[in-house]
Amino acid sequence: MDACKACAEPLSESQHSCPSQGGATQRVELIDAAAPVVSEQTVSRVAGVNSKWYIAIGGLLTLMIGWSILSSGTNDQPADDGETEVAEQTTTSESDVAPDGEPEEGEDEPEPSTTETSTKPSTTDTPTSDDQDAALSADASIFLDNGPLNATGLTLVIGDPIKFLDLDTGEVTETTHRNVVPIAVIGERLIVNSVSSGNNLRAIDLNDLEAEAVDFESPNGLLFAFTVGDDPNTIVAIGDNFNGGPLLSRYVYDGETGTITDEQLVSIDVGFFGGWIGVGDFTTPRAGGVYRSDGDRYQLVGPGRVVAQGDGLVLVEECDTALQCVFGWRDAGTYEPRDLPVPAGISDGRVFADGRLLVFRSMTSWQGSILDLETGELIATDLDEVSSWLTTASPDNEMLAYGRNGSVFLLELDTGIEHRVMSQSASGGFFNGQLLMKTR
Repeated sequence: MDACKACAEPLSESQHSCPSQGGATQRVELIDAAAPVVSEQTVSRVAGVNSKWYIAIGGLLTLMIGWSILSSGTNDQPADDGETEVAEQTTTSESDVAPDGEPEEGEDEPEPSTTETSTKPSTTDTPTSDDQDAALSADASIFLDNGPLNATGLTLVIGDPIKFLDLDTGEVTETTHRNVVPIAVIGERLIVNSVSSGNNLRAIDLNDLEAEAVDFESPNGLLFAFTVGDDPNTIVAIGDNFNGGPLLSRYVYDGETGTITDEQLVSIDVGFFGGWIGVGDFTTPRAGGVYRSDGDRYQLVGPGRVVAQGDGLVLVEECDTALQCVFGWRDAGTYEPRDLPVPAGISDGRVFADGRLLVFRSMTSWQGSILDLETGELIATDLDEVSSWLTTASPDNEMLAYGRNGSVFLLELDTGIEHRVMSQSASGGFFNGQLLMKTR
């Protein structure tokens, strides 16, 4: 037992000083040395700092802050000792300029800055070829993602409004023709369909793009499907004649005069995309069968239904007595069978590019695909639409234009190289129609 160092009184094991001396009494629990102690926490301790140092450090910080405020003031101008340099300084301090904007007397005029600020649009997300850079610096509204092409002799026509993009030079010609879709070129005129005045065809003079478009004869309905007829100077169109039901009108236009030379009622199942397969000479009424236009009437040429047609071909689906159905190609002139590939699950489609290509929808997708009828290969998929104004071929059938993901794409058939048409507008690259024509 220990004794108090101050008064020599005996202390118990739990006391450090005796109560008579005013010392605090602290009870200490003793741990059995044999009992295990488990702890997963490691604590590091550092030597404490005398409280007097806190006061000294605080005072020092206060002096430093005060000196910084007094020395900086409200003027960021460098000291006047002439030894402070600012690297690549291109601006003049307000304190160095007189109120009227002229340098003060006794001072040299500041040299003009040699630093140039570029106003060229950023090309971070686009290729940086010299040709494209030139197009961008000229603030072209549309351009090809990898620069102009070589020796195609083609111009892309898009809307809205109507623009002309020379594929070989990248030059863009703007027009004021709005709310129209390019359909075809006949002679010296670009045929467009108006989407703001009752869907009526119009003609734009290619030699005078500033002239007002000339209206074609008005149809008795809204036009929604178009193709160039067997006579290249004619345009065939399908329109809703307001009769309701499956009855539509098939119009044949003279492309030079704009007059309707033939009109027939067509009974077809319109479907979601407007039954544009009925634009050609063959059609299938709701009662079934394949009928071919013959002047002012239709002639039954065989059983089944029309699935796709165009450019001398017609695809027909026929079913036997067990309702086993097959697809077969026919020659549009003789109606004789043709040995050509058929895509699986085709719903409807259109033949173009002089009978080489088939653009179609499948039973399982609203999007379109393009099949090469010569090779049997799919050359494009996931098209936005398969309408006649969003999928087109060049006059030499060597280039395709189609809409995908809201943009226009060009495909070189011989090389398989695809080009995207980019837009400088904030709304992106969506166009309501496109057409490939020979450069004039």
